[in-house]
Amino acid sequence: YQLVLQSMTDAQIARDGLIISIGGGVIGDLGAFVASTYQRGIDLIHVPTTTTSMLDSAVGGKTGLNHLDQVNLIGTYFNPKAIFMDLRFLTTLSERDYYSGLCEAIKMSITSDAEMFYRFQEIKESVKMRDFQILEEIIYWSVLTKLKHVSSDFKEKSIRLILNYGHTFGQAIETYYGLYQDKLKHGEAVSLGI
Repeated sequence: YQLVLQSMTDAQIARDGLIISIGGGVIGDLGAFVASTYQRGIDLIHVPTTTTSMLDSAVGGKTGLNHLDQVNLIGTYFNPKAIFMDLRFLTTLSERDYYSGLCEAIKMSITSDAEMFYRFQEIKESVKMRDFQILEEIIYWSVLTKLKHVSSDFKEKSIRLILNYGHTFGQAIETYYGLYQDKLKHGEAVSLGI
C-alpha cells in the first residue's frame, strides 16, 4: 500500500487520476483501497482475472488489506466506475485456483437461490471443461445475486451479511494457517467454513 502510494505521488497522479486494477482479489482489494484513500478518492476500474474476483471480490465495493495477521483488518467501501471481465483469463488459472473461486458462487446459491444450487449439478461437466457459455451464465448470475444483496445494504448492516456465510469459520481457518501461504486458498477456507 505504501509503495503504491509513493509511486503515485512520485508520478504526480492528480485527483482526477484513475487506477486500473488488473488481477485477482488481492490486487483488486489493494487497488480499490488505494483508489478510495488517495486524494480522498480517485476513479477505479476493475479488470478481474480470477474466478474469485469475477464472481465476488470485484463486485460490491468492499476493499480490504490484511494486517497484523488478520484478514481484511483495514478497509473501506468504494465502488469502481466500471468492471471489465474477459473469460479468457480463466483459462490461465490452475485447477485449484479455478475451483476455489467457484466456491463463492456455490455459497451464494446455498443462501439465495435453490434453483441455481441444483443447476450446478446439471452443469458440472461443462464447468470442469471451463465452457465459456456456462461460465458466463455463472458469473452473470453471481454478479446479479451479489448486487441484489449489496445495493440496499452497501455498508453491511443487514441483508448483505448473508454473503459472509462460510467466512466466519473460513477466515479463522485461513488465519490459523497463516495468511501468506499456499496451503489453503480463500474459496477452500470458505468451503470448510460452510
